[in-house]
Amino acid sequence: MSNLKDQNCPLCEQKATFNFGNFALDKYFNCPTCTQYIISTMAEEKLKSLSSSVRENLSKMAKNSPELHALLIRLKGTEIESIYITRLEANHQ
Repeated sequence: MSNLKDQNCPLCEQKATFNFGNFALDKYFNCPTCTQYIISTMAEEKLKSLSSSVRENLSKMAKNSPELHALLIRLKGTEIESIYITRLEANHQ
């Protein structure tokens, strides 16, 4: 049985799938447009109030992740922070 859930991508709004991670505080997305990235549920909520240009920029960053890395989008204080982490680190989030 798969744990994948369907949801529109919070970055580009295309159909995507995700798994929960980190005790359901993070979502590991697989999007045909943005590729793979991780977003905290708090950052996902914050993105709803930000301009589309912020989401577009994050989508580009996710697509351009270095090999064996994933984009992690999270809140730092009240601001969106995006960093690249290795896939190994992603598995331990």
